[in-house]
Amino acid sequence: WQGPSNTPCVVRVYVENGLAPFRAVLHTPRGPNTVAIRNIGPIEFPVAANVAANVIADNVMGPSADCTSSSMSIQGGTLRSYPFEPSVDSVQVLLKTDGRPLNARIELLQGANCSKQVIELYTEDGCDRPFFCLLETPGASNVVHVFNTAGAAFPLIASVVPNSFNQGTKTPSNTGPAKAGNTPWNFLSDLWNRATSSNATSSSSAPMPDPSTRAGVDDRDRYAPKGRVWGDD
Repeated sequence: WQGPSNTPCVVRVYVENGLAPFRAVLHTPRGPNTVAIRNIGPIEFPVAANVAANVIADNVMGPSADCTSSSMSIQGGTLRSYPFEPSVDSVQVLLKTDGRPLNARIELLQGANCSKQVIELYTEDGCDRPFFCLLETPGASNVVHVFNTAGAAFPLIASVVPNSFNQGTKTPSNTGPAKAGNTPWNFLSDLWNRATSSNATSSSSAPMPDPSTRAGVDDRDRYAPKGRVWGDD
């Protein structure tokens, strides 16, 4: 809110899994502003919310240089899709206009028409109050849809770029160098290295068994038919 009866920005959010949090930046120019958060879900589904000021100025959260430089126009009533590789962990979304109102719908889809996140957005001035958010995109087959719900006379400018990668292949310029985290890829790689090193040690230290020393050993498998050895005719 800005004043007693002026609501210059309204955002409605749906997230399928709250472990993938919704993070957004709302611009609050000219005078005092109030941000209100309303949980419209049932009483069994509380939310944990945090509101901080000056996140862009303090370099806490904001669009990267790649995001601000790669933008394209979306005409009113049209949709644009942005598919991403499985290596992308999160995506930056920046929407703005040349000063006209901004009405948009952002959807994160995974698979065939499976909506993971849905954002319905309105701002009275898309130049003074652009919208920026981060979408978590774990897994594969992630597609971001940006739909301009305004009329044909109200185009918007959209930029949707990767924010982080799950194997540390790239990070935006304002976040510093990539750091390898505790990802499933690292965990599986660690297990593989342990298994291969263990097999190499055991094979080099323990000699192969001699088949002639197995005299008197019962090779019959109790789960084979009639107690026969597997492979017998």
